[in-house]
Amino acid sequence: MVYPIFAMVSLFFVVLLYGLVIRIKAVKQGTVHGHYFKTFEARAAIPEKIVQHKNHIENLSQAPILFYVACVVAMIQTYDDTMIILAWLYVALRIVHSIIHLSYNNVIHRLSAFLASNVVLVVLWLRLL
Repeated sequence: MVYPIFAMVSLFFVVLLYGLVIRIKAVKQGTVHGHYFKTFEARAAIPEKIVQHKNHIENLSQAPILFYVACVVAMIQTYDDTMIILAWLYVALRIVHSIIHLSYNNVIHRLSAFLASNVVLVVLWLRLL
């Protein structure tokens, strides 16, 4: 269960790094002023990619916490191959969700990946019971 946790943490840091890249690019191109990043309050239009990234980081800081807790509880109790598969499936779906959200951002595709990942998370928790 440690490896799926590590994969989710890695996803979080990859998304953070991506955000740093797009923010630096936006400031260099003059599409956003550097002062915006002090409070994230805008008086002018903020590029869509930056808003998407900010929202996605918030999203990666919410439901995945339940995933981390489930994995730790599974390691304390006991877990089987099914739980490991569920953990990896959750990670895979969250990666797909991130790719969709941070690229072409089709709401239906993004919602499908998000819902599927949460169904897997519920099943993982039910297996813990």
